[in-house]
Amino acid sequence: MSEKKNKNFWSYSNEILSLAMPLIVSQIAILGIGVTDIYMAGQLDAESLAAVQLSISIWNMISLTVIGFMVANSPIIGEFWGSSKYSSVKNQFQQCLWLSIPISVLIIIALSIGIYSLKNLSISAKVAEIATGYLLPYFITAFVLPVFLVFRTTFEGMGNTKPILIFNCIAFAINALLDYMLVFGKFGAPNMGGIGAAWATTFAYSFLLMQ
Repeated sequence: MSEKKNKNFWSYSNEILSLAMPLIVSQIAILGIGVTDIYMAGQLDAESLAAVQLSISIWNMISLTVIGFMVANSPIIGEFWGSSKYSSVKNQFQQCLWLSIPISVLIIIALSIGIYSLKNLSISAKVAEIATGYLLPYFITAFVLPVFLVFRTTFEGMGNTKPILIFNCIAFAINALLDYMLVFGKFGAPNMGGIGAAWATTFAYSFLLMQ
């Protein structure tokens, strides 16, 4: 009896890990995008580092709220998929795509509030300028992120987490390369300083959506 329980335990553990590990690594890759932005900006000067760190903090509050909202799609898809209700899976997916439109609008409003609030902080004019410039490209990301999350949570609900891992890791690599190019003006790219890190992140998220 004990051996059977142990067998079930290890069997369930392996099943959970096979689903969870790709999600863990892929989430680390996404977090690594922000860490890379901060690291690259830190190579410039203290003001660029402060501006990028402040901007990422604002963006993280917004993006984590959106992720927390959109992740509810995953168990719903999982229930339909497990019950072989494929038409319901399709309908749920389509409804979430429509839902991503007002969510994008809310992200833009939140970003606008974040940018407006910068002038009320005790920071230098240069930090405020860089922080504003860093947040502006995220107006594009505002339309990309919710749609990407619809695809991501749908794949998660169907138990197919490996594509998420692969694409997130590629996006991390793309962001790191573009950070180096745009922040420091390497390989013929314009030298954009800390603001270039935001454009690199926007391109990385756009890559995720195109996949």
